[in-house]
Amino acid sequence: MAGLTLVDLWAVDKRYLNDSNFQRETVTQQFVPTPQDQQILQDKDLSYRVLNLNNPFNEANTSYFHKSIGGYHGAKLRRYQDLIERQISQNNTQVLNMLNTRYLITPPNPQANQPSQVQRNPAALGNAWFISEIQKVQSPNQEIAALSNFNPATTAVIDASKFPVSKTSYNAAGSTIRLTNYSPDALKYQVNAAQDGFVVFSEIYYKDGWNAYIDGKLLPHIRANYVLRAMPVPAGQHTIEFKFEPQSYAIGNTVSLVSSITLILGLIGVVLYIWKKRPVLADQDLVAA
Repeated sequence: MAGLTLVDLWAVDKRYLNDSNFQRETVTQQFVPTPQDQQILQDKDLSYRVLNLNNPFNEANTSYFHKSIGGYHGAKLRRYQDLIERQISQNNTQVLNMLNTRYLITPPNPQANQPSQVQRNPAALGNAWFISEIQKVQSPNQEIAALSNFNPATTAVIDASKFPVSKTSYNAAGSTIRLTNYSPDALKYQVNAAQDGFVVFSEIYYKDGWNAYIDGKLLPHIRANYVLRAMPVPAGQHTIEFKFEPQSYAIGNTVSLVSSITLILGLIGVVLYIWKKRPVLADQDLVAA
């Protein structure tokens, strides 16, 4: 019956859904790099971002090839959407600098018969940097409003109502930091701090799951400039790592492992129980016969 059902369904379904309905690598064929994409891709640096000014927040092609400032998603982070509406859409170049926007793709100019151009932003601040001043505010509204008039290269805006900080002035002279390894769930930086300092990282702050380590020691990090990560760094040479280690994922893996082991042991127990019972049943049958 199962065989007949399979043959019947297969024969009928093939009339409506056959090989002509499937194509291989359709996504790859849809996303062909433009000359502008190819130009930017020559930059082999570990991490930088691109802003495509051609309808920047309603297109996804740029994100296929680059780490994009824009792009479309139906469920953006609320804070990033705030940043788009209140700062990026107002052409705040300082916010673009703190987001490490190294390249901009400009719209074409049909009147001049000029295609889209790639512009490099020399003011992009990179993956991380030392600042010299902390500007305290007391609410998220004050925090995002302060971004309208500040220099992210020297100042970090901190919501002190959520992240209390005692020291507000640092000497950033002579201190350096660079990104050495990058993956979506782990980042590593090499630091040479001439004195105690404060670093802002051009990565979105998301407390649920992200941990910060200095030389392997877990230490707290805070939010700066409304969306970015930041933390104090002691003087000396250090390795800073950010790792995505959500507790829910670890607990889920443990529960899944324990459940799987319990299920396997249970199945083995059932098999052994049946195997041990069979000889006894066989002896009883012989006696009865």
